[in-house]
Amino acid sequence: MVVHNNNNKQYKKISTCLSSRPRQHQYNKYLISIIIIIILFININAKKTSDDDTATLSNNNDKTPINLDQVEEHTRTQKHYDQSPSNIIKLNSKPLSKLAFASCYHQDKNTTIFKAIKNYKPDVFLWTGDAVYHKDGHNITTLENNYIKQYKRTDYKIFRESKPKPYIDGTWDDHDYGVNDAGKDLNEKNLRQNLFLNFLEVPLKSKRRTRKGMYSTFTYGPPGKKVRFILLDTRTFRDKHVIPSVGGVSWLHPFGAVIACITRFFSSVFGFDVDYNGDVLGEEQWHWFEQVLNDTVRNGHDIKFNIIVSSIQVFSSNPLFEGWTHFPRSRVRLLNIISRNRPKGLIFLSGDVHFGEFLGWDNDEQGGLIEVTSSGLTHTCTTPYLYGFTCPYILHKFKDHRSSDHFYYTGKNFGSIDFDWKNEMVTISIRNETGHAMLMNQMSTINQVPSWIERLENYDNRVRFSSHRATDNIAKYILYGAAALVVVMASMGFIGLIYEQFFENNRRTGSRARRVNVKEVITKNNKKMIRMKKPKMKKYKFYNHEYEDDRGLK
Repeated sequence: MVVHNNNNKQYKKISTCLSSRPRQHQYNKYLISIIIIIILFININAKKTSDDDTATLSNNNDKTPINLDQVEEHTRTQKHYDQSPSNIIKLNSKPLSKLAFASCYHQDKNTTIFKAIKNYKPDVFLWTGDAVYHKDGHNITTLENNYIKQYKRTDYKIFRESKPKPYIDGTWDDHDYGVNDAGKDLNEKNLRQNLFLNFLEVPLKSKRRTRKGMYSTFTYGPPGKKVRFILLDTRTFRDKHVIPSVGGVSWLHPFGAVIACITRFFSSVFGFDVDYNGDVLGEEQWHWFEQVLNDTVRNGHDIKFNIIVSSIQVFSSNPLFEGWTHFPRSRVRLLNIISRNRPKGLIFLSGDVHFGEFLGWDNDEQGGLIEVTSSGLTHTCTTPYLYGFTCPYILHKFKDHRSSDHFYYTGKNFGSIDFDWKNEMVTISIRNETGHAMLMNQMSTINQVPSWIERLENYDNRVRFSSHRATDNIAKYILYGAAALVVVMASMGFIGLIYEQFFENNRRTGSRARRVNVKEVITKNNKKMIRMKKPKMKKYKFYNHEYEDDRGLK
């Protein structure tokens, strides 16, 4: 009641002020009211449009697992996906020989790269994010149609139906999640999750259908030669950046992504996120992740190699792209869990950035390869016409996380890992559109704990993968430039002040002196001053005429 009374008083005061204006301005209050009503109407319609496709389908919130049988609008599309029992692959039949992984597959762009992936004949293919690109983030029906279109795409269909049939799994990133740079604030996550699981042909009775989040794990191979895959979900539970991203604002497209890169860059340059406590995985997923690694260590006699999939880069020091470097406390927590468990043959796979890259050290003695990024099936960072040319310069500038400046590839690519169980070695490659290896690295980490785990227990070695260290020189240049600008501005102000004090005063004093001297000269020479004579009034002669005044007198 107190609030309403205060509001009423304020409203009366405002009305009084408006009514005290001239009449031609009194109509402003009506104009303001109309504008407010229009804005409210637009916002209500926008919200109604954004929720239109999901509000009529289900009243479930994110805390309640979705029942696909009750969501008729989305179960009808399952006929487009092959989820028959005959399609389920036995993952323990033979050792893993070849693994392929890739990301960033735009449904409206042409490519022949899946022919090369098919010819590579992988046993397992992993999506590391952005399996589709969805622009209308609030329209579930459009997202569903994009998944169906991608699933039926000819080159991808030929690959997934090839013989022997590859096992296809993976995790999502922002675009197949629905909105660029999106995190936990996105609505209708359950519906989006089940659409992605349909795309992966996950059985309807799978536990992944009822779990909140896309994270999961599976093992491939017989006992003694198993490979464990840990698929993380870096979108469903992720907090906002320290400077919230505008990459998903539709009316800023395509410049919203560029602005988001700039804000991430300056947050690193000025240290806004140096101790940011934003989370990436969420407490439930953190607990699950540690349990999985504990199980991996307990079954170390069977599990000889471990692969963690993160859709965004984990160890990159590049401040422009999304990555764990902008969530430093989450990355420290991740490394601490790994250090406590020390799984065998651990390596990270990632996507998102539209180029391929090796992250880590040269060889096993120095620490070995930590992370492999493959991104750009249909387009790369050099594709944009306006700013694509800057990509190689940016990658050359921010290279601390790479052992060599040349360990990146900006063409269309996919990643591969070949397993040599006899020699306990793996060969990791980034391959181009025709399947040729453009980057290659060999590691003997099967059945061995990688040396980089112990090396990263030292804080000095971790700093190498920090975006803040990578931008130290830039921050100094900006500081020096700002200081130089202040000095120049202060110098110009000081010079202007001196000029005003001395030159202007002297000029004015000189003018007065000159005026005095002229008067003296005039006085000495006894010259008469010229004065203007007043004009004499002309005299007019008036003639008296007889007339009758208003009083009737003559």
